[in-house]
Amino acid sequence: MAKLIGSLYAQNAQRTLANFPKPLPRSSSGNRTSTNPDTQPNQLRIGFISVNFRRHPVGWCSADTIGALAKLTPHIYLYATSKFKQDDRTQVFEAIACKCNWQEECWQQQKESETFNNLSDLIAEIEQDDLDVLIDLDSLTASRHPEILIRKPARLCVSWLGFDAPYLCSDNYNLGDRHTHPPGIEDYYIERTLRLPDSHMAVADFPSVKIDGKVQRKLLKLRIKDIIYLCVTPSIKLNRDTVEAHIQIIKSVPNSLLLYKGRGDLDIVKSLYHEACTAQGIDRKRVKFLTLTSTEEEHRSIYAAADVMLDSYPYNGGSHTLEALWFDLPVVTRLGEQSFARMGYSFLITLGIIDGIAQSWDEYIQWGIRLGNDKALRDSIRQRLIKSKQPEHLSPLWNPAKLAEDMYNLFAEILEGQREHDPDSEFELGNRFWQAGNMAEAARHYRQAIALQSDRAETWGNLGTVLHGEGKLDEAIEHYQKSLQLNPVNFTIQLNLGKALQAKGNNRAAGECYKKAIDIDPDQITPHNRLGDIFFAQYNLDEAFACFQRAIEIDPTYAFSHGRLGVIHLEWHQVDLAIACFRRSILHNPEYANAHINLSLALLLKGEYQEGFLEYEWRWRSTDILNSIPNYLQPVSQPLWDGSNFSGQTLLVYAEQGLGDTIQFIRYIPLVKELGGEDGRILFDCPESLAALLSQISGISLVDSKQIPATLRSVCSSDELTTHLRN
Repeated sequence: MAKLIGSLYAQNAQRTLANFPKPLPRSSSGNRTSTNPDTQPNQLRIGFISVNFRRHPVGWCSADTIGALAKLTPHIYLYATSKFKQDDRTQVFEAIACKCNWQEECWQQQKESETFNNLSDLIAEIEQDDLDVLIDLDSLTASRHPEILIRKPARLCVSWLGFDAPYLCSDNYNLGDRHTHPPGIEDYYIERTLRLPDSHMAVADFPSVKIDGKVQRKLLKLRIKDIIYLCVTPSIKLNRDTVEAHIQIIKSVPNSLLLYKGRGDLDIVKSLYHEACTAQGIDRKRVKFLTLTSTEEEHRSIYAAADVMLDSYPYNGGSHTLEALWFDLPVVTRLGEQSFARMGYSFLITLGIIDGIAQSWDEYIQWGIRLGNDKALRDSIRQRLIKSKQPEHLSPLWNPAKLAEDMYNLFAEILEGQREHDPDSEFELGNRFWQAGNMAEAARHYRQAIALQSDRAETWGNLGTVLHGEGKLDEAIEHYQKSLQLNPVNFTIQLNLGKALQAKGNNRAAGECYKKAIDIDPDQITPHNRLGDIFFAQYNLDEAFACFQRAIEIDPTYAFSHGRLGVIHLEWHQVDLAIACFRRSILHNPEYANAHINLSLALLLKGEYQEGFLEYEWRWRSTDILNSIPNYLQPVSQPLWDGSNFSGQTLLVYAEQGLGDTIQFIRYIPLVKELGGEDGRILFDCPESLAALLSQISGISLVDSKQIPATLRSVCSSDELTTHLRN
């Protein structure tokens, strides 16, 4: 029946998805960034889909393991596939994950009836998050999940926990353990089976209202001497065979009662038990029906009153059986063929307990009777259950950290196996390491991707970009060119190739690349500016002007382009127009140092010295100018003189510009000397060609760079002397 339902879901999903847009490419490196400083590029990105990130069996049984996974990778993504009632359990999940889609604005704005009305939006979001693994927690119990899983929005799509495999796609996986999915069962499933070494479930705690068993019995009006059997299962899992087995057990055990508690149609459940009691001739009062409690914590106090838990079949209890074992209650479970009939068996075997495992209804009844009559056996099981939670004997069933590690390693192993023959995976690893700044590893994975698939333009281009960043221009150019052979209309690679050729001094070829980039996307500003720079370097000012003018038409606020137009106006001796361009450049980017420097030169040409010299101070923020000045003279090495008194100190004045400027400004040295008094010392770093001429100036000592002391009061260029004297 499950197979039939799954196949019908798959057929419907395929019809629905036929109208969906194609999957988004997983090569977007932008998705590989992280604000977590501990993030490693090879950490798996794991997502979960569910409608039960809340107080629900799935919510209780998954949170501890997901939390443990979050300690192995910060990339945990949670996707609710429909609106759900959020509660304090939801907050536990929110504290675990790096993303919960229900916290996003688009979710908040939707009405319940509109939630992901267009399923393609949710699938596109999952694809955009570029997951390694997507884990479905609900399987066929959530009607939207088959349509998501059959789209395969992650490299690895896995069903786990909520139900059996969805029977949808042979490319996907179903996660269990060697007890729920024994060898030989593979042919039954469509999905590929993954087996964990121990239990496929684990919890670290089940919070409960603490209550003594005797007190609980008194509250329920139960006698201390009675043997209390407990069945906690929803009515949907209950059937006549199970009910008749329960009645046969209590019929055979004196002073025994059955407590039933579960969601669903209680009237139908009562009628089933009453019919069985009548048929077997026992008092129907020996079956008590408990009302539901408002919280799980209150509900779990019922285990303190019971002696034996009777599991359901063929759908074993998941969370309820696990709860019973957590609260040290012996369990009778029947073992079946499919995974949902093997959960109780898996739990007990993982705990090292074989008592209570039945392979038929007769064995089930026998175990129920034996556990009711044999107090020593019950006590022995309880002691083993208590021991299983002790740190030195901790069972895998109570160790979510081990389960998470087993899951993580299993996923990583499968993905690594895929990568050995999958160029997409190698390409993605290259992207991850690139974003993390590990260029050597990025290059290695790109090369492996090329070895597996040599006709993918993006891989050649990305490897070229990595090599470019390492300064390996010749190799970068070679890879860019190969990428463009495969895809001539890649805008970014055309730009990158042009930049690499320009760095090699091949401006002509670089210009051709920029022209092609403009042909691909004429509304992008970068190739216009770069082509303009090439024309300017060739002193083709008209062509350069046209390029920068076009750049401004595309983006009127782009400061660089305005500044370049200003430089061209200066070359044409159009000083006023140049000043206007520089001022517009500064308006759009007040911190653009080159615009300030060029404005200063234009102002000085006009004779506007005061503003001109003030603007000229911006040269200290220009990388180009700082790189042309010896390190010992740069402000990063020595403090700049601010025009204050330097009595008792040493001031170094150096010739910043050419010989003419040096002669022009050195005449102010005597005035500067007055600010130092008699014991203020002035050193002048003098060009050798002017040494004889300037040696006649009193009050200064001529030095060259080798004679400059390691410690100075401050430094000042000769061009700045008038600025400080004026102040």
